[in-house]
This record gives sequence, C-alpha cells and structure tokens, in this order.
Amino acid sequence: MSLHTTGTPKKSEKKKFNLRLFLLSALVFVIIFTIYRVCIENEKIIIMWIYLILASCLFIAIFILNRGMSSTQITADMLPDEWGDEKKAAYLDSDKRRRRIAKYLIIPLIPLLFVFIYEIFELFYLDKILELLSGIAGK
Repeated sequence: MSLHTTGTPKKSEKKKFNLRLFLLSALVFVIIFTIYRVCIENEKIIIMWIYLILASCLFIAIFILNRGMSSTQITADMLPDEWGDEKKAAYLDSDKRRRRIAKYLIIPLIPLLFVFIYEIFELFYLDKILELLSGIAGK
C-alpha cells in the first residue's frame, strides 16, 4: 500500500463552511489590524517586526504540527506491523490532536498575513490608485 494514495481524502467530498471559525477569524483580524494601525499611527514601527516574527513562528509551528503540509489521513493499516495496537492508537490520537492544534494556530496566522498584504498594498499601490482616480475625476 502506498502512503500517498490510501489515506488521501476524496476530491468529491466537500467540507461544510464553518461560520463560527470564519467569524472568529474575522474578529481576530479586526483586533490585530486595529492594534497594528494604532501602533503605526503612533509611530511604533516595532509592531511590524513583532507581527512578522509572530507570523513566522506560527507558520513554523503549523508546519511541524501538520508533519509538513501533508493532507494524508493516516490509518492504522499504514503504520508498521511491528507496532502494537496500543502504540498505533496512541499515534493516531496524537495525530488528531496535532491537527486540531494546528487548526487553531491558523486562526491568528491568516489575519496576520492579511495585515501584511494590506500594508504592502498601502505602501506601494494606494497612492498610485488615488492619483489615477483623481486624474479621472478631474477630467
């Protein structure tokens, strides 16, 4: 049995939209963005570095907890035959626990990435777009 083909989820299965998770992510984004903008307005530029380090640490933690970026669901028959049933069960339980922790670590990571995307947009493109719009409106 190949590890890459046996436990992969089927493409036809659609995951249900998790409204609670979306709203929690939106709330975290509002909090993170508000703190960021208040600090930038008060010229506390260190917040940018704090957010960058935090996002990097979260990404590394998620990467480790997910054992890379594997979406393969490991089953008991994929584990070595010399492992006992208790060891297989413990490994599968730890895998579920690690994925659940990683899922909750993504909640602050995605808003942090959106804050960086907004900041890049504001730094490099907002003035050009406003200049373009004012040129169109002035004609």
